Amino acid sequence: MSAPDKIPAESPGATTTAGDGPTPARRPPVVEVAIASTLLVVFVVALALAWQWSFRAALTPLLAAGTGTVLSILHLVTSLTGHSRRRSAAVSGDETTRVLATAGRRAWTVALLWVGGFFLGTYVFGLALTGVFFALAYLRVQARAGWVASVVYATAVGLTVWVVFGLLFEIALPEGVLFT
Repeated sequence: MSAPDKIPAESPGATTTAGDGPTPARRPPVVEVAIASTLLVVFVVALALAWQWSFRAALTPLLAAGTGTVLSILHLVTSLTGHSRRRSAAVSGDETTRVLATAGRRAWTVALLWVGGFFLGTYVFGLALTGVFFALAYLRVQARAGWVASVVYATAVGLTVWVVFGLLFEIALPEGVLFT
């Protein structure tokens, strides 16, 4: 077996092969379980709230919250049973998994602040307006994209939200507390 096929085991100096599977003594990853559980609660509450609305108003939230509920349950089960592919993906060179596994506290804090800012902006200014300005701000500040690419992308986000949800589906988008 070649060196890239080896996965570091729980104890230093020992290795297991990628096909060995989880060890019986392996503890579930606490952070993954906590995040999946929190998201599951959020999505279930969103489902419960959306069921109270008319079909047209509830369609998009039910689809989003239903998908989130299913994915949260799947992730929670894989985390608790030890069938998480996180370790094997890190060995195979999966960049996303590597970043998530090695990101520091500052990176997580910045990411959570961006997410919180998006939701706060949606609450205050509405979804369409926040989508445009959030895309522009995130691309310029966090991704360090150029002005042209940022403006084009932000415009595309605004037009897509307006055309798809506003014109085609005729779904009332959250307007925010400033505009109600």
